[in-house]
Amino acid sequence: MLDRINMNFVSRCNLRCPFCYIPFDSSPVTFSMCEQVLTRCKHLGFSIITIGGGDPMRYDFIDDLLIRARECFPFVHLDTNLLRMNAQRAEVVNANVNLIGIPVDGSTAALHNLVRNAPNHFETIEQNISFLDSSRLSIKINTVATTQNLADILSIGESIKIFHPTRWSVYEYWPLGIGLPNQSNFILSVDQYAALERDLSKRYWPFIVETNSVKSRDGTYLFVTQAGQLYILDSGGNNGYLTLGSIFDDDVVATAMSIPRKPLRTQAESRYS
Repeated sequence: MLDRINMNFVSRCNLRCPFCYIPFDSSPVTFSMCEQVLTRCKHLGFSIITIGGGDPMRYDFIDDLLIRARECFPFVHLDTNLLRMNAQRAEVVNANVNLIGIPVDGSTAALHNLVRNAPNHFETIEQNISFLDSSRLSIKINTVATTQNLADILSIGESIKIFHPTRWSVYEYWPLGIGLPNQSNFILSVDQYAALERDLSKRYWPFIVETNSVKSRDGTYLFVTQAGQLYILDSGGNNGYLTLGSIFDDDVVATAMSIPRKPLRTQAESRYS
């Protein structure tokens, strides 16, 4: 099993995506605490970190945090909506991040911005992705498959070719976090997502295509917040999360490590090789 942990900024975000899975809690955000969390994760033996949120790029100290992450981990994965990307920050990202995940949920600006409830977001992605150097880091496009964009998914695959990604991750919408109350507007049936997987597999794509069903992802994640709280998915069927406690508490860590986790799905595992 890969030693990966997901560090999520759960204080707040600069988007209000109605299907978001993050359990926002307005917890404090400081560079000192984030650095301590990274160092603790390193000492616990994690070799891969995914930094996401709640967009981590919205914090002024993110450059220093990415440099620290590079010092701590052999593999650094950053998820960002690119709203706060610029040429100067991109230099830090290009030098310290192995893999960057960027959301695209429509083949056109109109559909993407509608699904994300974010006017001009698609246009910002088009502009700011140009700052990234695909010869120095891998670009992964993330698409959440919902009833809102299901008919457009294959067109999204065609449209993202201009971004030169190495990988396209298509995630089945999962009603979690703040997106849970909106599930009737987004949730796919098992048969709908299975049909989408078949359709994607029938086409040639110039990049790796990951299909990530809810079933394949359940039980594979361990999360820590920027404030150091460990949490996992609640496997009791409530489509929620279970907070375990502080990552700086050895007893809490022991509990977290004792909870069975499934190996990372094969498609996702290849990201980190």
